[in-house]
Formats: sequence, structure tokens, C-alpha cells
Amino acid sequence: MPSPLLILLLALLISALPNSPRHFGETCSLCECFVEYTDRDVELPYRPYAQAATPYDSSEEACLSTCMRDEVDGEWSTNEVRRGRSCKAAVYGLVGGRNVFTCELYDNLQGARSPLTTPYTNIYIKKGKCDKQHKHIDGLALIESDETSLKRRLRTIVNHDKKNPFSG
Repeated sequence: MPSPLLILLLALLISALPNSPRHFGETCSLCECFVEYTDRDVELPYRPYAQAATPYDSSEEACLSTCMRDEVDGEWSTNEVRRGRSCKAAVYGLVGGRNVFTCELYDNLQGARSPLTTPYTNIYIKKGKCDKQHKHIDGLALIESDETSLKRRLRTIVNHDKKNPFSG
């Protein structure tokens, strides 16, 4: 029969496990404010209107918090890059070696029609209203998007079209 100390220790360990799913090694508290498409990327030719200035230092929570804050009349809407834009969706994920992440914001997505299958990259489409507190999460500095997003997605399409030489 197990000792009461062992049972207590086991109960403490189980209660310490996170209740929400883990994303990229971290618990995602803002994911419930978004519809998530796992291992998916935005279809071409959509181009983000903004992206993280330092994506290497970005996190999933910071990316989603930035999207939630970046509204037309929101606190970050005075930047010329984003004037009149409102984040409808974000793409966050691992896009290169040595943990190189991306965070891209989209103002026009037309749903999730034909998203690209891309491992380690997720699309987050903002839900109508979310009262989840996110002001304590530092947002990301944003820059106007460049061609890196399109190049990355084209590279994914090219890699998907390659034939496996070992398949019959």
C-alpha cells in the first residue's frame, strides 16, 4: 500500500500541471480570444500590414497581445504604418533554425480559406470580443511588413511540391 506521503506528493504534482494547452513550450493564456489553426500559414497573396521588429525575441503571448491592442482607435494606432488598420489575425511560429520566430499582423484575411500546411506556424483569427486581460503582457515593436513573409510562404510551397525520391 502506498504511503500517505507518496499520495500527497503525487497529488501536488498533478495539481501543478497547467490546465491550458501548451504552445511552443509556453502556456497560452490569450489563445481563447482567437480561433487557432495549428500548423497553418496564410495563403498567398495576402501580405501582413505589420510584423515584429525583432521577431527573434518575440513570444506567442506578446504577438497575440500586440494583435489585440492594434486596433483602429486603439492605443497603438497612431503609427503611420498602421493608420486606419486593425488587426484581424496574427501568424506566429517557428520559421527558421535556432528558434527564429515570426509575428505578423493581418487586417484582411477573408477567413481561413485554403491555409498552407506549415509545421510550427499557427494562424490566430481574432474572435469578436474577448475580456481576457492582456495589458500586463509587453507588446512587440512593429515595423511595416516587407517581402520576407511572401518569400517564406513561397519557400513552403516549393518544399511541398518536391517529390520524395524514396516513395514508390
